Amino acid sequence: MDNIEEIKLDQILIVDDSALARKIIRRCFEIAGYREATFIQAGNGEAALEILRKVKIDIVISDLNMPDMDGRKLLMHIKSSPKLNSVPVIVVTSLTNSSLEKELMEKGAAKVLPKPITPFILKHAIDNIGNEGSYSGKEIDSGVEYIFSKAFSKTFEEMVFEEVVLEGFFKNITTDLSKLMEENPGFWAEISLTAPEMGEFGLWVPGKLLGKIFESTYGKIPESEGNLKDCLGEVLNTLAGRIMAYKNQKKEILFSLPKTGMGKINSESSNSFYGKFTVGDTKIVFSFSKELYQVR
Repeated sequence: MDNIEEIKLDQILIVDDSALARKIIRRCFEIAGYREATFIQAGNGEAALEILRKVKIDIVISDLNMPDMDGRKLLMHIKSSPKLNSVPVIVVTSLTNSSLEKELMEKGAAKVLPKPITPFILKHAIDNIGNEGSYSGKEIDSGVEYIFSKAFSKTFEEMVFEEVVLEGFFKNITTDLSKLMEENPGFWAEISLTAPEMGEFGLWVPGKLLGKIFESTYGKIPESEGNLKDCLGEVLNTLAGRIMAYKNQKKEILFSLPKTGMGKINSESSNSFYGKFTVGDTKIVFSFSKELYQVR
């Protein structure tokens, strides 16, 4: 998301029957750069229409399946109203497929996004409302984002009970990522995939979060840096295993023993992609080699 000009959105309407889902979507908007916007929430399509009749809304983001009035009906009401039909509507759904996306786009949806939504996917969608092109900064396709977000969420939410949000993927190490790792004492781990294909994963985690993971996992305070390094190696092993399991459901997966150390992530290579995730309020950095880019 670096160097992408922010589109002006003052009033954002989030429509979902889940309060947690609304919170996650709001956070995605904030991480994507819309921190100064006013966020208005509705639990279903009927409540959203009441708000739209009274408040000037710049964009609507709506779940598809909701009680009383679902996202499909809400979209149809908005696009059939002369007063409201210029308001862009982004539909978010776990049921997305090419035929459903085509149907919703034909009914007037600006974009159709799969769950789980991420700031990176959301920013890309907003930047491309009204055109079919994609901006040059998008190096990772949404399938890869989905797999990595799912693996990170499952791993870290289990370990520290914190919400996990993908902030972005980058083709090269950025000034922002380097500064983050230089200014925060942390540990790195690296692991190589030996089967079914060659490639590497890397992970950098601040010491404070790693200590919290160790306490949650082992039920005691870490006694040494070695404890923290061993813990991080296990975290990366679990994370990489889940990513590859989601990519290759029926293939055998073999990894090398993890290498660990203190300081910045060890695999700063032109052959790697980098991701930044937020776990609770803490930012972590992840890397993976280009051989692992394609989802199969």
